[in-house]
Amino acid sequence: MKTKLIYVFIISLILAGLVGVNAIISGRFGEIEVRILISTLAFTVYSIIGLACNTAVGTQYDVIGKIGLGVTAWALAFAIFTTWVTPDNLGFLQTRFSFLVIAIGFAHASLMLLVDQKTAAIRFVVITAIGASVVVGILLVSMIHGAGSLASLQIVGVASLVGVISTLCAPLLSKASG
Repeated sequence: MKTKLIYVFIISLILAGLVGVNAIISGRFGEIEVRILISTLAFTVYSIIGLACNTAVGTQYDVIGKIGLGVTAWALAFAIFTTWVTPDNLGFLQTRFSFLVIAIGFAHASLMLLVDQKTAAIRFVVITAIGASVVVGILLVSMIHGAGSLASLQIVGVASLVGVISTLCAPLLSKASG
């Protein structure tokens, strides 16, 4: 299944790319061409996210990868649908960006779980990275839906820094530990 998903992602990227190239070369940037380019961008972004989630499939973290793939597929379908059938209200954009944040969170967790957790310290750093990602995701989704405050923004900033540092440190520590 893992290999088939990779081929599906590659084929969809190539097809989306060809459609996007055609839209660009045509030189017309009317409503249809813009929607084609937005759809191509969605396919590209969600394919990358899906590939990251796919890394956990078939490992002990299979459930995380599969949930991530499900969220990613749903988010892509929602993005494509709302690109072509634009609802009258802007609430769909909030939902669309919320799905993107959640899918990125699963991709991040899938990749972090690949780090060889040889020691308790590395395990702690991996858990810290994933925990920071969860905090940032929850707060971003709440902010997207209008529940943010200055304190939430500050927490997002701090959690993002902790997340980036721990995300970079975990594989480095794993590599250094031999």
